Amino acid sequence: MARPVHFEIHASDLKAAADFYSNLFGWKLDQYGDYPYLLVDSGEGPGINGAIMQRQGPAPAEDAAVTGATIIMSVDDIDASTLLGLELGGSAPTPKQAVPGIGWSAYLKDPDGNLFGLFQDDTEAK
Repeated sequence: MARPVHFEIHASDLKAAADFYSNLFGWKLDQYGDYPYLLVDSGEGPGINGAIMQRQGPAPAEDAAVTGATIIMSVDDIDASTLLGLELGGSAPTPKQAVPGIGWSAYLKDPDGNLFGLFQDDTEAK
């Protein structure tokens, strides 16, 4: 069975994207050779690592449909993570929603328009 092993986030401004994601999630970023490609170490435990890479073409239009896979990040406090994402220049296209008996879900966009999700475990969510 195939499993996800790596993710890539496309960015018009690598430094701005690196600052956003490292400040929001505490990711460690390392330059890969001479390429416009930053390796992402997302930490210990379950999950995958990835990269932030130079976008080829324009950023997604504000009202464009999602055309790729959406990365969902596990967070300890979805409200605090959403607030920090907004303070760092992101936007929140959907409010926090309960996934009854499982947890809380929300979607944000980074400053470059990339959609990503947040998820907080909470069996009491209703």
